[in-house]
Amino acid sequence: MGLHVVRQLGDLKARVGVDNTVEWSCPDPVDPAGGGAPVMVVHLASGPVSVALTSSGAITLVSLTDGRRLLTYSGTDPLAGWGGRQGEAWIVTGSVQYPVRVKEIDRTAKTIRLAEPLGSALPGDDPGSLVPSYYQGEVLAADVTASLARNVRWTISWEADWTSGGEGVPRQETGLLQIVSQPFGTGVGATDLGAYMRTVGPASGPSEEAWESAVEMGEAELILWLREQLAERDLTEDDVPAPQVLRLPHLMFSASSALMISDPDTSATLRLRAQELSALAVRRLWIDSDQDGEVDAGEVQQLGGDRSRDVRSTSRGTRVPKFSIGGAH
Repeated sequence: MGLHVVRQLGDLKARVGVDNTVEWSCPDPVDPAGGGAPVMVVHLASGPVSVALTSSGAITLVSLTDGRRLLTYSGTDPLAGWGGRQGEAWIVTGSVQYPVRVKEIDRTAKTIRLAEPLGSALPGDDPGSLVPSYYQGEVLAADVTASLARNVRWTISWEADWTSGGEGVPRQETGLLQIVSQPFGTGVGATDLGAYMRTVGPASGPSEEAWESAVEMGEAELILWLREQLAERDLTEDDVPAPQVLRLPHLMFSASSALMISDPDTSATLRLRAQELSALAVRRLWIDSDQDGEVDAGEVQQLGGDRSRDVRSTSRGTRVPKFSIGGAH
């Protein structure tokens, strides 16, 4: 299994020169036996490449207990592909297909805990089967990620089956694949945000379960800010080889997102400070334009401040131009 494809602001990002595992959650129930299983195609300039998507298949459920939140299943470890993470799924019993979100999987006890209790329409003594929405496939270096590329179109086609074996409805999702040396990432996670939130104040903020979403929203806002700074040079956030310099701004953007509803004043203050710190953090930044991992002439650039051109020496003794791009916010 290869490195995982990253999804940021709707784009998929794969690492160049290695196999990448793509993960995707189908928004509809499907009937694989009826030919409606999802199929992914990457539309390269050299021609389309198909990526096989597989899921763990249906899991037989035995009982429903604990306030209709805890499912017991039978059979051998059918959920290996999910790891321990949350994910969407469907419970199928007769002609009823009920969307659920899996919160926790205990393979020793063979139980699945749901994020929300099931509706009363489903019988507790015969809950049917659980069909994960989670699919994965291998994007191979030999076929897709052999070289750097931007804006490669991909499609995933499937048939939605809302009547459990009835006639499927054709559906399709499409987007762009970026093949890069390293997808942008500051390393900030939900645990980091949880620790930071305690410094903001214990009286407000979301639960721990919401921190992961807040981190994703904070990352999106940081990426949008960074794209604005890099747009004039036809660069993106993935051209920044050491984004850890933006770790604190990412935390503050995330905290702002987490507090947007419960404490809008603190949220606004955090967002403004995150923008200020972002501008300070990237005043002198290495932009790996050719993504070769080396600091080449012209790659140490100035973002923020005025638009004057300045020539200074790098640590390697090479005099390189330093540019200002946009204004500090």
